[in-house]
Order: sequence, then structure tokens, then C-alpha cells
Amino acid sequence: MSISETDKLEYDALECKNITLTEFIERRKRKELENGRLKDRYINSLKKGPLYINRICSLSNSRLPPGTVPRTIVIDGANVMHCGSIYQDTREGSAQSIPDVASLLALMRYFIVRDFEVFAVLSRKYSKPDATNFKEAIDRLVENNLCVIVPSMNLDDTIALEFAAQVNGIVISSDKYRDHACLNPRIQRIVEKQRLNIFWDSIPTHHQNSRTQKGEMDYLPSKKFMFTDDNNSELSENDVIKTLYAFPNELQYIISKERHEMIAPEKRKTEVEGLLNDLISMGINHCQVNAKRILETPVHVPTDVHSKSRTFSEGDYLTEVPPDDQANHISLPFGESDDEW
Repeated sequence: MSISETDKLEYDALECKNITLTEFIERRKRKELENGRLKDRYINSLKKGPLYINRICSLSNSRLPPGTVPRTIVIDGANVMHCGSIYQDTREGSAQSIPDVASLLALMRYFIVRDFEVFAVLSRKYSKPDATNFKEAIDRLVENNLCVIVPSMNLDDTIALEFAAQVNGIVISSDKYRDHACLNPRIQRIVEKQRLNIFWDSIPTHHQNSRTQKGEMDYLPSKKFMFTDDNNSELSENDVIKTLYAFPNELQYIISKERHEMIAPEKRKTEVEGLLNDLISMGINHCQVNAKRILETPVHVPTDVHSKSRTFSEGDYLTEVPPDDQANHISLPFGESDDEW
């Protein structure tokens, strides 16, 4: 087996050398082969979409100034899964759609293949059985630090906005967050300047579960997304780029730069893309079948339907999220330790 200087450097960079250099190289090659297999499966599982539904902002025509870095992407998971769903919940007692995890996977993959750090924020209810049409995918996103589960429905928006404020990131949602804008100036800045509105448009049935013909091969589930202004008029690619990237002349640029250097999402890109390719391939059948099964199950109604307050169990002390201490309440992305945070 030939060992390159790159192999040696990557091995030397390991914090814990509990394997030999040879074992390290063999393990990495096996992982590369597995990720290649998952990508081939992804490609073969999806048909090529026609050109007229390939109009997803590619970000490929950008000529970015030196030093420009991608911002951290924080996805409002509930908003994306509900708005990106075609599965209208017609059961008595329900007024929403069944959350479609495929839409969340499509959006996450879009950013991962373009070297962004990305994760979704969800309230705990979406991790429960039959809360979405693909629970296994939610579980695996959580296991791989791509999804943060918060204990209360009242906290998911607040945590998403606060975390974006801490890292100078972007929140992806069609929620206008008007009630949150008055919390403090930092949140107001995210709501007004660093929230990227997303709009979902239905895809004809015979073109669903396809992929774009561009190099990134973006996933097109039941709906395709576009980035819009608050009137749902599509933004130009240049306007999207100005929102998604931090430029050296911006006031808080150094925050995004340090975050990007610390996380280095491009180093984990192949691994995360492999995971998403796997989940998308699995979900082609799972999502539709599970949605139909959920529709045949009665809606769960709480025993005390008049109570609007949350009941706290013993030891459950989280009543408010301190605006300057989010790290104590959020699972750190990409396996960071508290010291690194």
C-alpha cells in the first residue's frame, strides 16, 4: 500500500491515534467506497428532471471576492417540512399538512454540496413516531449532529434565531417572525436582514423524485423550492449570494470567518452528502407509504384539551432561553465540545 504525504499529515492531525497509519488509510478508503456507492444509488434512484423544473439557484455563477465565506445555515425544520409537503392532513381535528421529511433532506443537501455548514432546528414533537413521514431520517440527522431537537414548541423559533445571531448565520424559513423581531436588536437584525424566505412550488406527479441536470444533481421531491422576497417574487442569484455569504467588508464578517474555519464543513462534506444521499434514496418509498398510513390513523387528542400551558416533568427546568447563553441549550453541531464552543 502506497502512503502519501497527505495521508501522513491527516493521520498526524488525529487527536486520538488509537489505530495505525495503515488502518487509518484502509478505513478511509472503505468509507470513500461506501460514499461512492451511496452516490451511485442516489443517481440511479432518481430520474433526471426536465429542464423547466431545473431552475434552482445554483450559486455556480458567483465571482466572490477573496476571503468571502459561506454563512452557517439554520433551517426552520417544521416550516420547511410543512410548506414543502403535498400530503394534506384531512383527518378530523387536524388543520395542517403531514410534515414531509423529503423536503428537509432536499434543502439540506442543496447547502451541503455547496460547502455550507447546515443544520435544522425542530421541536421535540417532530421526533415522535408518526409526527412526520420519515422518522428514521429525523433520528439519523440528530445522531449525526445535523438536527437540533428542542424541548418545547415555543422554543424552536427562538433558538434558531438566537443561534443564527451568535454565529452571524442565516435562517431559512417562510415564517416572518414578526413576534420575535422585538425581542432584542440581535434578533431583529436576523429577522430583517438574515432571514432567507423560501417558497415551495408543486412538481407534476410524473416528475416528482427527480434530480436536476446540473453538476450538483439537486434533489426535487414533491415540491421544488426557490428563494424569494416576502411577496414570493423570486430573488436573483446575486441577491441570494449577498444573503448567504459573509463578505470581508461587512461588520460581523470575522464571526462567520472564524466559525467556518473552526467547523470546516468541506472536510465533512463527502460523509454528510453520503448520509443524505442514503436517506433520500430510502425516502422515495418510505415518505409516501408512511404518509398514507398516518392518514389512516386517528389524530391524537390530549386528555385536557382546555389546558394551553406546558406541563413540566421533574427536573425539567428550561422555561426561558437566555439570549446570550444558547450553547447550554443546543446540541453543538458537528460534534464540538463545550470547550470549543
